[in-house]
Amino acid sequence: MAHIRETLSEHHARVAQIILALHPSPSAALLDAALHHDAGEPRVGDVPWPAKRDNPALAQAIDEVERAARERLGIHINLSTIDKAFLKLADRLAGYMHVQHTAPHLLAQRDWLEDRLAIELQAAQLGVALAVSRLIEGAS
Repeated sequence: MAHIRETLSEHHARVAQIILALHPSPSAALLDAALHHDAGEPRVGDVPWPAKRDNPALAQAIDEVERAARERLGIHINLSTIDKAFLKLADRLAGYMHVQHTAPHLLAQRDWLEDRLAIELQAAQLGVALAVSRLIEGAS
């Protein structure tokens, strides 16, 4: 997605907006995490999801470097299991919707089709499948 950039602040805001749209009563910690979850990313760059998915050791190393960078900034993310799941869903959905808005032709690629299915599955597990579907369809 390097050719269809969005700023880190745009992404963080979109993730927070999605959480507000999906979560019945988001905690302050979850909203804070939404607004800062990728703040450590500039330390290592935005490594594409397929590279992390296909290389778990790489993903773990990147996560550690990003966590340490966030902590140097005074950002400590400590979420419940359910809040972590909502953050992950909102993060993935924000990426999907960004591509849907800026380069919809990419969504026909295998990785994006698989990501859409993963988003829908996670949304169903969290009980927000209909709301997610409405967000995706509304962005079309």
